Amino acid sequence: MAKRQRKFEFFLPGTPLLAKIGTSFFLVILFCGLIGIFVNVLIDTWLIDKLYWVAGGLSLLLILLVLAGLLNPKSHYRAQMQARIGSMWKLVFGMLVGIPLLMFMGICNGVPSVVHMLLPSEERAVIVTIDHKPSGYYNKGCNGEIFLQEFDGLFSAVCGIHKDDWQQLEDGQKILLVGQRTIIGFSYKGYRLP
Repeated sequence: MAKRQRKFEFFLPGTPLLAKIGTSFFLVILFCGLIGIFVNVLIDTWLIDKLYWVAGGLSLLLILLVLAGLLNPKSHYRAQMQARIGSMWKLVFGMLVGIPLLMFMGICNGVPSVVHMLLPSEERAVIVTIDHKPSGYYNKGCNGEIFLQEFDGLFSAVCGIHKDDWQQLEDGQKILLVGQRTIIGFSYKGYRLP
């Protein structure tokens, strides 16, 4: 009797279970990171401070695991990566930059944003202080951007402030944000000037 062939397999036959789990975890983090880019969620500083450590630790662990596979001359992974990329230095440089970047974006912004959307929320108005704003109104992907003091610096940007309002805002000024509040963050829908 002929063996039934599967139409789609994500992993190659013979892939170790640990590699499947690690790759699946990384892809979930990457997917959450992509969602985090497109939603307007401000994550509370108490949570971000802890997630920085988690992201840093997981980045270091993942880098060490990949390096262990690359440094082993008998590794199938090493031969496969060299065939795809060519230079081992390109791979190591890309890994040292790419893994931490993706882990920080995914764990510190993406995962909390997804969890924030799933948690019960209530309509709230929050008064925040403007930390600073860019020199120009028009920015790539974020016009009318301001940064807030009450939230973490990397993930404290609010976009969509009207140009007339944005021009009169100054550092240290208060602004009222309206949106949904959960225990881990705030997703804003609009703003009002005092």
